[in-house]
Amino acid sequence: MASGQQTAAQLWQAADSGESSRQLQQGFARKAQSLYEALTQLAQSARSMGDSTFQTRPTLTDPEIQPPSQKNLYTLTSGGAKALYAPCTRLSDADIESLRFNPRSRKRDRAAEYTFLRCNFQNDCHTSTVGVNSSSITWDDNLQKTTVGLKETTIDGRRAGTGRGESESPLESNVHLEARAGVVLVWVMTTSLGERQNVDACADIMDIASAVEQSIGEGNRAWGMRTDCR
Repeated sequence: MASGQQTAAQLWQAADSGESSRQLQQGFARKAQSLYEALTQLAQSARSMGDSTFQTRPTLTDPEIQPPSQKNLYTLTSGGAKALYAPCTRLSDADIESLRFNPRSRKRDRAAEYTFLRCNFQNDCHTSTVGVNSSSITWDDNLQKTTVGLKETTIDGRRAGTGRGESESPLESNVHLEARAGVVLVWVMTTSLGERQNVDACADIMDIASAVEQSIGEGNRAWGMRTDCR
């Protein structure tokens, strides 16, 4: 009987010990969760303070060089951080002059204001790369942004322009195609291997641009653009 009572007592003690262990684990879990929440709140507060401190530093106020809002899918849905450093407003005229550059030439890149979707391909010989950039920039803004003049033309009835790229390099050729709400840039770049083989970047650019034009779609044309001027 004593042995039975001893066994029962041991079982109760073990059960009580197990229950205590579970309670202890639950207590640790609650404390860990509380600590995580406290640290998260502290980090958010620190970041807000940092943003506020950063934004109150002296900046240039010219509206033409102010950064965009950066409200996009990345920052709105995934908590992605915004770029706080805006070089066009943070670099003073004195800074630029000390580097022997002209501060009056200050100009913010319009890429920050537009959407660019890009896809690249390479041929099997690795002599050429073709890229297609779809942007929300207007045709007129695109002409202003492009420092090298485009030769106006049409491709399958769509307004277009041809050029050699910003550097007018013989290793690059491009075609700009107007869409209803943007511009599609088709470019071909000759690789170093292609250069050694005297590959002409412009050799097939019009055929490539025509294929891209077909993929843009008949409905994606600028309003009022004729479609019968072959």
